[in-house]
Amino acid sequence: MRAPLRLLSRRALRLIVPALAALAGTAAAAPSYCTAIYATANPNASSGGKSRHLFLNTVSGTTAAYDLINDAPVGTGTAYQYNASSINPVDGLLYYVERTTGTLLKYNPVTRQTTRVGQSPDLVNNNNTFGSLVGSAIEETGRMYVYHSYGLVSVFRTSDGGVISRPTPITFPPSFVKSTTTNGDIVLGAGNQLYIIVEGSLNGGAVGSHLVAISDQLVADPARIVPIRVGGTPLSTVNGLAIEPFRTLPDGTTVVGETFYLSTSSAVYTMTSDGQATNIENGNQGIVDLASCNVIPDRPTLSKVFEPPFVSAAGGTSRLTITVGNNNRGPIALYTDLVDRLPSTPAQMTFAATPNISGTCDNSRIVLRDTTPPELRFLAGSYIPVGGCTLQVNVTVPQPGTYRNTIVGSTVITSADVVQESATATLYTALVVTKTFDPPLRLPGQTTTLTVTLTNPNSADTTSLNFEDRVAETTGVTGLTLGSVQSNSCGGTVGTAGGVLSVGGTTLRAGASCSVRLPVTLPASLPGGTYTNTILPTQVSATFNDGVRTSTVYGAQTATASVTVTPFALVSSALRTTQSPSTVTNPHRLTPGVTGPVTFSLTRPPGARFQYLLWHDVNGDGQVDPGDAAIIPAGQTTGTLTVTDAFPKRPDGTPADVNLLVQVLVPPGLAQGLTETVTLAAQQTTGGATRTASLTDTTVIGQSGGEGGSLTLVKFVRNVTAGGPFSLNASTGGVNEQLEYCINYLNQGTGTLSEVVITDPIPFFTQPLGDGYGPGQGVRLVRGASVQAGQTTTPGTDASNLSSAADTDAGTLGSNRLSVTVGTLGGGEQGSACYRVQIR
Repeated sequence: MRAPLRLLSRRALRLIVPALAALAGTAAAAPSYCTAIYATANPNASSGGKSRHLFLNTVSGTTAAYDLINDAPVGTGTAYQYNASSINPVDGLLYYVERTTGTLLKYNPVTRQTTRVGQSPDLVNNNNTFGSLVGSAIEETGRMYVYHSYGLVSVFRTSDGGVISRPTPITFPPSFVKSTTTNGDIVLGAGNQLYIIVEGSLNGGAVGSHLVAISDQLVADPARIVPIRVGGTPLSTVNGLAIEPFRTLPDGTTVVGETFYLSTSSAVYTMTSDGQATNIENGNQGIVDLASCNVIPDRPTLSKVFEPPFVSAAGGTSRLTITVGNNNRGPIALYTDLVDRLPSTPAQMTFAATPNISGTCDNSRIVLRDTTPPELRFLAGSYIPVGGCTLQVNVTVPQPGTYRNTIVGSTVITSADVVQESATATLYTALVVTKTFDPPLRLPGQTTTLTVTLTNPNSADTTSLNFEDRVAETTGVTGLTLGSVQSNSCGGTVGTAGGVLSVGGTTLRAGASCSVRLPVTLPASLPGGTYTNTILPTQVSATFNDGVRTSTVYGAQTATASVTVTPFALVSSALRTTQSPSTVTNPHRLTPGVTGPVTFSLTRPPGARFQYLLWHDVNGDGQVDPGDAAIIPAGQTTGTLTVTDAFPKRPDGTPADVNLLVQVLVPPGLAQGLTETVTLAAQQTTGGATRTASLTDTTVIGQSGGEGGSLTLVKFVRNVTAGGPFSLNASTGGVNEQLEYCINYLNQGTGTLSEVVITDPIPFFTQPLGDGYGPGQGVRLVRGASVQAGQTTTPGTDASNLSSAADTDAGTLGSNRLSVTVGTLGGGEQGSACYRVQIR
């Protein structure tokens, strides 16, 4: 029936495989198509008159509908009879026969497509000669052995359905009397051993189904004819036989050895090689045959990972990905639920409020259970495609720490054996990074101390630790220098070149903190302002290794520290038109930055006709009052004001602006058009550094004798965020609060002033709000009304708004300066120009 060469090959293989198993005790698996057991079943009430492919779960003892059998490739007909099904280990397809037409079909479990292979008279039920087709088995060459109910075997090519050998009877020993016709099936076991199920009587015993090992020459082995019993009762009418070509020991070792599965039209059984059968399913599924093959498959693999592998803080989320690997050539089915129980140490990990279940496995089979602990279940009966698939879900943790999540491999059983390895992933907490400048208030050229502190909140040591702080770059300070490290509890290699502090080649113990301290020297020419140094989360990195993988963890958040260079400034220059005689008072502000003496000077132009005085406007009302102190009295050009701790302060502790008044005494009899400009200069020496500031006041004589114009400016401020009132005194506020400045203007003369322009520098420590009054509108110019002390609302309406941009309207609000063109101003006319800022 087969070529002698083939018989020798089969015999040699049978001798070699048991020998290898005896030597090694195990059998090496390889990519295989033998990854499941299928059943062929008759139509039932739910199948719409279609026969069915079923999937057998050998652990739970259940069968599940896999697909309906497609009758179309057979051709015309109504009473289809499908049987003799088996899996081809060469291509993984399920081959079976439609017995009334003798049509050989193949079904792809992956694509679920059915193809007609061929047709043969020897595949047609022939009760006169061969009986009915009751089973088939396919060996690794692709040859298909077909079992007939009269006890014969024929061989066909799976490539085209052609006949290799016609039906040949099996030879039984005298001790066994075969029934005239038999239910049954045929399989190939370990070492390509052929087994059949045949009905008959052994040694005069009860008639029933028997498991029989047969040789290549179709001779039954007398010593291997085993009656099949359930308990002590013979089992008969067995119509299906399948085999799992592996057995898993308690330690996870796979050995060569068969576990047999039997079917009748109403039940499924598991059976050992001695014929002892145990019922595992009574579903009355109408099964007519079972299909399997005998190449030991690769075990499926299991792995998992958190991405990112850390959370930044309590309540942070990460995406858990579970990968089920399938290196075989056919799909694998889960016999048991794949269960992932979320860790409860150091606190209970849970699924995120938006879990976003996804992946390449069947998402509809993923169930999240709000149990203790919460569980992800990939349900038994789910299929793992060739190449494997992933399950993904978002998780969250209530507190920082290290969360180790493990799926125990031996708990996951599949149709391709037990998953042997456990899958572990660890979710870490990001490193905590803090930093300070001490002291935070400095003058140009002075030194402050930078301290960077890192904390590892995990219960695991880092395997590496690196960070860098780009001090010069992030502060934007050119000429800043880093000194030698004063202390370093982090260890490793430290660098300070180019204004960058770098630490590398070190580690940090679980729960520990470390710090690096070093001096930072500011350049002597640095303007006043606040300079913020930033370390981004990605500029801090540590690695952890949980024995499975190395994970990189970054900083928890952006770490910032600021050093403030206290400003020293005078604002703002004034242009006034007056008459002769008159007294003009110009309000100004000094930003001293620090306490201490400030020296002032008033420099008159050559041939000056006006007299100039400088006052400390103690109550800030813009007028010279009896309580005000003369800094530069009449007849002098210099004077000193000492700023003490008793002066008003800003929220950061630095002195608030000091209100000054430059008083201009205009004598009588001066001609119209006479113009004088005086320069007010201030100088402060502190910390070895000298700082200067200056402004100019210009006074123009209009018409004499009270007939000219005279411009008066008064500046008010209020805290918008706090809902405070307008005041002449400097308003205080905290970081991010909004202030509003309004400059009242008044022509207190009788003549007309032309080309009036009001300017005001933006105060230090503030940021102008270009959208303060509406989108793109940062200026409000109110004509005919002015701000009153105690007022809590902005004067004017939206119709008074001007754009911040330097365009065609009268207002411009830049990063450093307000400019408003009032234009012509008649005698007695007044108004107010307003803008808003935010405290930095």
